[in-house]
Amino acid sequence: MVLGTTRWSLERKVRDSAPDPASIPSGCPEGRLFVPSALRTMVLNWGHSSRLACHPGLTRTGFLIAQRFWWPSMSSDIRVFVSACPVCASVKTPRTPLPACSTLYLCRPDLGTTLLWTSSLDCQTQGKKTVIIYIIDRFSKLAHAIPLQKLPSAKELAALVSQHLFRLHGLPINIISDRGPQFIASFWKEFCNLLGIKVSLSSGFHPQTNGQVERYNQDLETSLRAMCCKNPKTWSSQLPWVEYSHNSLVNSTGYSPFQAAYGFQHPLFPRQEHLASSSGPAAFLTRCRHTWSRFRQELLRNQEWLT
Repeated sequence: MVLGTTRWSLERKVRDSAPDPASIPSGCPEGRLFVPSALRTMVLNWGHSSRLACHPGLTRTGFLIAQRFWWPSMSSDIRVFVSACPVCASVKTPRTPLPACSTLYLCRPDLGTTLLWTSSLDCQTQGKKTVIIYIIDRFSKLAHAIPLQKLPSAKELAALVSQHLFRLHGLPINIISDRGPQFIASFWKEFCNLLGIKVSLSSGFHPQTNGQVERYNQDLETSLRAMCCKNPKTWSSQLPWVEYSHNSLVNSTGYSPFQAAYGFQHPLFPRQEHLASSSGPAAFLTRCRHTWSRFRQELLRNQEWLT
């Protein structure tokens, strides 16, 4: 409800204030709305500071705004707006680049899943949640973040994975995790063995093994700080929006995790519904395979650049 109201009211305001078509500057792409100068700050704020965005960088802010809006100086205006954002300036710090991960030879989503824990959160939070479990598809980088009150036992972990992973994405071939007590417990190993899932443990002091989870951990915590900087105790209520932002906005591959997993970018506005539709199951499967192939090429290109 909140999502629809926000985006549709903004779209309506821009459409209602649109000038005569003859006065719109040339170069406006088809399917986008020209934004008059009086509404550009509102659009910039929506594309960067709203719950849909969660204070992303230049590329992701531009991607979100370009879904529906355009004006000639949009790129430079986005650069100035993001650079001047006081929230980003207060919560974002320079990060040390993580070592490159080993090459991924995956060809489609859900062939592997990575799990990681973090407990470095404020204990005085809503519901006293202090732990987040990350579930990340190694291929698409599609992620789920689940807040918990405490580290679960191996049996509780099995129930959580069944609810948040198997129910939505099926059974993975391999699960990589850290060496927490839940993951080395005999119950967890036997649970995965009965389901035909290979269990792999990351190496201590070796960030290459779980580098993508470490990166997501950094991004998530930065976004959480930005979204609840005025009231840190509300971080768990902001977590779904941070997860949505991560999954729906593009990354260094030029694809969003959602698009890499499902073969299309989910429509944000009603006018984009035709971009997600297909003529039938065969056409949908062809589109998915084509997307996965191109996305894999981008993954390999990025890894070559890092190494």
